[in-house]
Amino acid sequence: DALSAQLTSREHLAHACAIRRPHFSEDTIQKRVSYLLGELGLDRIGERRVGSPDSKSLSGGERSRLNAGLDLIGGGEVFLFDEPISGLSSKDAEHVASLHRPSEKVLESFDLVLLLDRGGKMAFFGSPDDMIKYFETAAGDLKLYHDEDSQHRGADFVFDVLEAPLIQLNTTSRLQRRFPPDFWQERYENRRVMAHLSRANEGPPTGAGELPTAEDQVPAPEPPAHGRRQKWMIFKTHLSRAVKSKFRHRGTFYSILLQAPLLALLIGQTLRASAEGSYRFHSGLHLPSYLFLAVTVAMFFGLTNSATEVLRDRPILRRERNCRPHPLLYLGSKFLVLATLITMQAAVFIACADWLLDLQGMFWSHLFGWC
Repeated sequence: DALSAQLTSREHLAHACAIRRPHFSEDTIQKRVSYLLGELGLDRIGERRVGSPDSKSLSGGERSRLNAGLDLIGGGEVFLFDEPISGLSSKDAEHVASLHRPSEKVLESFDLVLLLDRGGKMAFFGSPDDMIKYFETAAGDLKLYHDEDSQHRGADFVFDVLEAPLIQLNTTSRLQRRFPPDFWQERYENRRVMAHLSRANEGPPTGAGELPTAEDQVPAPEPPAHGRRQKWMIFKTHLSRAVKSKFRHRGTFYSILLQAPLLALLIGQTLRASAEGSYRFHSGLHLPSYLFLAVTVAMFFGLTNSATEVLRDRPILRRERNCRPHPLLYLGSKFLVLATLITMQAAVFIACADWLLDLQGMFWSHLFGWC
C-alpha cells in the first residue's frame, strides 16, 4: 500500500504515469488516467483524497484497485503481481483476474495458463479450455474420482485432480498425494513430445500447449532516453507530489501557526527575565543567547521535517525504485519544498521572538542568517 493520504486517486495515477513514462505529454497522461479510472471502477471517487487506511475515505477494495493501477498506468509489457487481489471482493477480483484458485468465469478471461506444481514443476501450459480437457482426460486415464455431472470446470477441478489424495487405511494419518509433482511434469512433457511428433499428420493432441521458443521471442523496445524535457517532467512530478502531500497536511500548519510561536514565546519569556525586575533591551545581555537558541530551533525544524518526509515516502520510493534513474531530481524537489516550509516557520518564529525581545529592524538579517 504505497499511497499518500493527501493525494486524490487521479493525482496518484497521474504522478505514477509521469514517473514511469516521462516522455508522455500532459494530455496523454490525463487520457490514460481517465481511462484507467473507469476500468478500475474508481471514476466516481477520482477527485477524493485517498486518506489513511483507518480514515475509510476509500474502501479496502478501492485502495487495492488503486495500488494495482499505479503499475498498470505505466503500460509495461509484462507485469508480475504477488496476490494483487488481497482485500478485493469476488466481483472486483474478476476485473483484476488473478487468483490462486480462479473460478470458471475468471479463468475464461485468460489467454494462456501456466500451471506450476510444488517445487516449480510445470504441470501444464496452454489455453484454459485445453487445460480443463487435459485434466479431464488425465482423471479418466488415472481413474481419479471427479463429479461427472458437474458442468463447471474451474481451477478447483484442476487442483482436485492434481492433488488427488492417496487412499490410506489409517484415517488418523495425514493423507498424501497420490502423484507427486514430478509425475505431472513428466506426464505433460511426454504429452508435448507426442504432440510434436504427430503435429505434421494429426495436429497436436487436446491439451498439449506449446511453450514459446527462442525464435518466438521479440525483444521489447528500449525506453527512450531521458532528455531535458523528461527530466523536467520527473522533477515537476516529484515537486507537485511533495507540495500537495506537505501543505495539505494539517500538521504542517500546526507546526507553522502553533509550534513556531510557542517556541518563540518560551525563548522570549525566558530571555526577558532580569534580576533588575523589568526587562530593558539596552541593558540585557541576551542577544548572543537568543541567536544560539534560534539556530538550535532552526536545526530542530529542519531535522523533524526531513525525518517525517523520508519515513512517509519510504513505501513510494521502494515501489518506484526501478523508475527513478535521477535521484537528484527527487532530492531537489524535497529540498525546495522543505526549504520553503522552514523559511515560513523561521519567519513566524523570528517575528514573534523579535517582538517579545524588542528587537527592531533586524527581521530580515535574522531570517536570511537563519535560513
